Amino acid sequence: MKEQILATLDYSKKLIVSPDIDGFMSAKLLWQYNGSTIVGTYDKNILCLSDGVDPEECLFEIGRAHV
Repeated sequence: MKEQILATLDYSKKLIVSPDIDGFMSAKLLWQYNGSTIVGTYDKNILCLSDGVDPEECLFEIGRAHV
């Protein structure tokens, strides 16, 4: 299981997180682990991305599969 999680983290260093403490703490941990950066946020109704970001090239918050 550990190898699968680490392989997922290698998929991308671009993160899309929920705009709450869980999302930002996950992003902080990943930034410290591999330099990942937040490129977007989402809630149940809206997805906000930085200019030029393709969500298919991003990871969604830790514990969720990549798109």
